[in-house]
Amino acid sequence: MQVLIVEDEALIAMELERIVTEAGHRAVGPVATVEQALAHAPRVDAALVDLGLADGMSGAALARRLTDRYGISVIFVTGS
Repeated sequence: MQVLIVEDEALIAMELERIVTEAGHRAVGPVATVEQALAHAPRVDAALVDLGLADGMSGAALARRLTDRYGISVIFVTGS
């Protein structure tokens, strides 16, 4: 499974990448903006998405686009 990591905090992104890889999946990214995430969307099966992104956009809005447009399952990851 290819898992997109959408996280703007470098340390958290690295940890998520490690977790995904150790679980036997391929990590895509990490990316920090909606634009970057949408560029990778056609090639992924699932996404780990932070609620507050570097470009000021909402991770929830991105999740809706990933789900509606590409059928991608989304798991929210947030420190909020």
